[in-house]
Amino acid sequence: MAYNKRWDAQTDKNHSSLLKLIRTIPKVTICDLSGTGGGCPDVMLGYMGQNILIEIKRPDVAPSASKLNDKQEEWHGKWTGQVAIVRTFDDVLGVLDIKY
Repeated sequence: MAYNKRWDAQTDKNHSSLLKLIRTIPKVTICDLSGTGGGCPDVMLGYMGQNILIEIKRPDVAPSASKLNDKQEEWHGKWTGQVAIVRTFDDVLGVLDIKY
């Protein structure tokens, strides 16, 4: 099978709307990594001196139907640092430990 970066780096439908909400959180910076591909998480957030990697998945489908793809599974399996899977703005707040 040929490598297809366009398919590999696709984003979930809630990606843009979730980033728009994250931008409303004071002192959070965003680095959109969604074009990176290779299973790399969608976004890196900067907050309180930390870098937080998040993989965005759709909230409108069952978690079993919106799971990590093979490349993401491989990347997550090899990564020795922090990475979180989020579906909603509340999930992001939880990862950041923010009471909003």
